[in-house]
Amino acid sequence: MQPPEDLWTEFENFEDRHIVGMAPVHWLYGPGFKAFPTYGTSGLNAGVILMNLTRLRNFTGGWIETILDVKEKYKGKLSLAEQDILNIIFSRERSPQIYELGCEWDFWQRMCSDGYNKCPGAASRGVAIIHGCAQTFFFNQERKIQAVFEVWEKFQLGRPLSELLEMLQTALSRLGSAPAGCGFLSNIDNTLTQGIKRLIKLQQERKSCAT
Repeated sequence: MQPPEDLWTEFENFEDRHIVGMAPVHWLYGPGFKAFPTYGTSGLNAGVILMNLTRLRNFTGGWIETILDVKEKYKGKLSLAEQDILNIIFSRERSPQIYELGCEWDFWQRMCSDGYNKCPGAASRGVAIIHGCAQTFFFNQERKIQAVFEVWEKFQLGRPLSELLEMLQTALSRLGSAPAGCGFLSNIDNTLTQGIKRLIKLQQERKSCAT
């Protein structure tokens, strides 16, 4: 929902200690979660991962070796594969090695399915990437998010972004509001499309300057 180049520039914010960039999951893990150690108070979402491969190759103890050790130690407790493993690896003393991406870069249904927005970055800057985990794009679980996916399926890449925005706004407005879930948020349509609106405005400004 926002340019991938913007995600790439997040690497420029890495400090020397940062090895991997991931967004907080804002659900699933938390203070009451006891199956295994996790990152911070929110846990990490593995839907989008920025990796400094040079630093991973020099990871203390070996990157692959560490993954295999965690897999063996917590065998039977890992239901979300690499996400659980990464949370364990970057818990406690290794937590400073994580660069925390804004939650808007890994926005998923649980960030709004309770009828309020748990992602401040999405509220202020708009959703950047929608994570379609748990079959969110199907079966009418969250119709607003599914509508965005269905528009992208129909949109012809290379056509003007203004056409994409119009298609999105039409599809979202047809659904109206909902009594619960993400559709209950009064500003959910703008939260989902804000990034595209900003990009269109930027393109128009650049075109104006060029002429």
